[in-house]
Amino acid sequence: MNNIINVLVRADQNIFLSINRRHISHLNRFFAIVTDLGGLFSHVCLIFILALFPSTRQIAFKLGLVQAVVTAIVQAAKLLVARVRPYNAMDCFIPLKKERDYSFPSGHTAAAVSCAITISTAAPAVAGFAIFLAVLIGYSRIYLGIHYPSDVVAGGLVGMAMTLFLL
Repeated sequence: MNNIINVLVRADQNIFLSINRRHISHLNRFFAIVTDLGGLFSHVCLIFILALFPSTRQIAFKLGLVQAVVTAIVQAAKLLVARVRPYNAMDCFIPLKKERDYSFPSGHTAAAVSCAITISTAAPAVAGFAIFLAVLIGYSRIYLGIHYPSDVVAGGLVGMAMTLFLL
């Protein structure tokens, strides 16, 4: 069993490093902006904007509920698993951004996926863009050196599962 875990951890680290070592200077700022779109501030702003209009108030309420539940689950999982961030675990690179909490699962990815699914149920015409943006946010977390790929996958799965359950 330990061999399997070791293989998975090494694969996770190798994929992380292969993505993280491909920094292109003009993309660094782009991914820093993209990653912020998955943050709590961006989602709260979106919820408030949607709440301003009578035609989108119901989706604002759903999005607020989903985001609150997903955030609570992610934060509980972070405390339970207590996985250190890649830049604290490996000394072979310098991250482009740092966070203060634990790494697993990715909260930004969970929030982005849950937002994409919630918005897509109300506005199917934007589903493709919303899902693409969620994937881009997840990728940005690895690119910037903040998360391992497994953190991002787990965050996406938490966001998807909880959103589908709640909706």
